[in-house]
Amino acid sequence: MHLDNVLTDNAVLAEIGRRAAEHRVARGLTQSEFAERAGVTRSTIQRVESGGSIQLTSFVKILRALNRVDALDNVLTPEVRSPLAELERARSRRQRVRHAPTAATPEDDAPWVWGNQGGES
Repeated sequence: MHLDNVLTDNAVLAEIGRRAAEHRVARGLTQSEFAERAGVTRSTIQRVESGGSIQLTSFVKILRALNRVDALDNVLTPEVRSPLAELERARSRRQRVRHAPTAATPEDDAPWVWGNQGGES
């Protein structure tokens, strides 16, 4: 069976379980032996092989025991960005912040004096 988006979640889990069992049997391992190699419980192996839900860390351990962690590269491939899109993104990235000068007020044009020299006593 080919996995695709038309399948229900349960159908996908059942197919993953079927494939895991197939790989385990091809290696001549019992569920108990396979669980020990993977570092999970036998009930976890039973659950995955019957199409049940398991924790992601358990799934990774099972893949590691099957020497198939590299298969995850096909699951979530890195996003590929076009060079032109990257160039455009780099161009639009701000390099620094500059505030526009404020308008001068008449007070700003007056010469600076010490507080007690302003002519007021």
